[in-house]
Amino acid sequence: GKCPDDPVVCVLPQLRNATTNQCYTPLTCALPSILNATATACIISSVPTVTSQVSATTTPTVTGTIGNLALAGNETFAVTLNGTTYSLGNPNLTISGLNWSLNVTSALTRGTVYSIAAVRDGTLTDATNNELTILSLPTVIAQTTTNLTPTVTGTVGNATLGSSETFTVTVNNVVYSKGDGKLSVSGANWTLAIPSANALKISNTYDVIATRAGTLTDATTGELVITAITCTAPQVVNTTTNTCVTQQTSCTMVFDPL
Repeated sequence: GKCPDDPVVCVLPQLRNATTNQCYTPLTCALPSILNATATACIISSVPTVTSQVSATTTPTVTGTIGNLALAGNETFAVTLNGTTYSLGNPNLTISGLNWSLNVTSALTRGTVYSIAAVRDGTLTDATNNELTILSLPTVIAQTTTNLTPTVTGTVGNATLGSSETFTVTVNNVVYSKGDGKLSVSGANWTLAIPSANALKISNTYDVIATRAGTLTDATTGELVITAITCTAPQVVNTTTNTCVTQQTSCTMVFDPL
């Protein structure tokens, strides 16, 4: 005969509970719900996230989370950027624990802000937009002036500088750095006041080199032209100060003998 301690025989889809020796029907969860650790309830993950960033490179690595639950074996996950969707199995998209990482291999466009869609099981999508900014190059505003100590201006790019990000402007082989009292940055704009100690020379064209983070440099040359001031005779140009001065004339004394 059958003993009380003999394991009960369950008919599929029922399973035997080893603790109670009773048959039960396991839960089945429709994605994106998954079973909890004890297989007693269906739970759903939080939505994926995308980490916002400003990138100096056009092929950045973007990151985020898949939600607050690990992926089940039959779950899907994909990241879409600039019209390209990267799915699980793509070597550029990796998942470690609850974190995902995507290595972008096709160069993105400078000066562009991109939205990244992280999607789990085709239904759970991150709640943010415009998470990736690809920096544009700094710019220099060209000018022609008679001032030997001009104020030069431009932009740092399409995003403000990070607190630890460097920015320099080089004129006539002199490098000015952000915060040195001569080069200032306000928002996305920079201003350089060339000091008298580094006065430029007339009839010269200078390259102004604006550099962000040591790698991004403006694309223009010969932006600063110093011309001679126009003087009206009898005044002439003082080439040291680029100002008009009255030219001194020498006098010859003639003695009339008695």
